[in-house]
Amino acid sequence: MNPHELRDFVYGQIARIGKAVSSPKRLEILDLLSQGEKTVEALAERSEMSIKLTSAHLRELRAAQIVETRKEGKYVVYRLANEGIVELWVKLRGLAEAQYHELTSTLVQHGGASEESTRFTAAQVSEKAKRGDAFLIDVRPHDEYLAGHLPFAQSFPLEELKKRLTELPKNREIIAYCKGSHCLQANEAVKILRKRGFKASRLKEGVSDLRADGVALEK
Repeated sequence: MNPHELRDFVYGQIARIGKAVSSPKRLEILDLLSQGEKTVEALAERSEMSIKLTSAHLRELRAAQIVETRKEGKYVVYRLANEGIVELWVKLRGLAEAQYHELTSTLVQHGGASEESTRFTAAQVSEKAKRGDAFLIDVRPHDEYLAGHLPFAQSFPLEELKKRLTELPKNREIIAYCKGSHCLQANEAVKILRKRGFKASRLKEGVSDLRADGVALEK
């Protein structure tokens, strides 16, 4: 391989990743898989795509060695190939938020108010929950909670929150978190809780951010 061929080979291999993540729906799949492994059926339901289209996107990601599979009975379960993929997703999202003002302003307009975020880090929030000074809730779907969650966090999926308010302590701050910093489910949980008289805030980071930072999650 001469120098010219080597250069083309190197850039070509790097471009495989760029091509694989060039679709908004494939990025959404990466976001979903950063919460934990999932079947094709689960990915299709949560991304609101057909199984056929979801499978086509997954084939592209698998061809680029971004996702891996395993068999579980009659189901095929997908997972990210390594933690570097989570870091890639978080860095891409952060770059877009820094580069495109309309993205940040749209998130704020649709509920991303900064005053809803707690000033504490994930480690501090877990310690507060351990001491009983705060009550930490994970508002993602329960299967994502089981795949990995912050220490001392309790599973309160957003769709169940209004029905389970009596399970929450009135005398402690409730701190919510969800998928990532862009996820608005935690903001929605805070609004529900504050309207019902709870002292509530959200953790700015979500699970994808924590995984990218190397934070240990519990199962």
